[in-house]
Amino acid sequence: MRPLGLVSQIVAVALAVAIAFLFVRPTIVEIGELQTDIQSYQTERLRVSEINQTLANRVADLESISSVDRERITTYMPRALDEVKVLRDLEFITALSDVTLQEIQYDGQFESQSADTTSGRGDDLTPDQYGFTLNVEGTYENIKVFLSLLEQNHYPLQVYAAEMTAVENGLMGLTLTVVTYVDGQSGLDE
Repeated sequence: MRPLGLVSQIVAVALAVAIAFLFVRPTIVEIGELQTDIQSYQTERLRVSEINQTLANRVADLESISSVDRERITTYMPRALDEVKVLRDLEFITALSDVTLQEIQYDGQFESQSADTTSGRGDDLTPDQYGFTLNVEGTYENIKVFLSLLEQNHYPLQVYAAEMTAVENGLMGLTLTVVTYVDGQSGLDE
């Protein structure tokens, strides 16, 4: 009977080792992966919370501007848009900055969600937005000069989208969409 007891003990130990390798170890690995996923989820959730807090602070800053101050801002904003003048000024800026103007076009009025429309106030102080698209080519330094001159323009221009690509002969190509603002109560020159 002794050999049978020894064999049964060896079988029991082998069975315990097999259970540990085939069931317990994969379960522990699964638990480790799950804990890693939970930790990355918590990190991303914290980042989203920080971004939401930043957005809430900016909306609060915007809403803290009194209506009197908002009306004062509109005195500096153009009452009407003359798209030909804006296009001409954009062409002058390209000439001054030594970039080659490939294409320029007036895109019309932008339908963009501003902070005022999303906050539900719906006041009439929201400016109208009009877009222009430019394609220019030049050296990196000339494109920097172009953007600097664009920033100093007489119209309130905001870069809405920009895409820079490498072109032949060491030149850079820039496709730029800019938006200008007009007092929302006046609209376009008719």
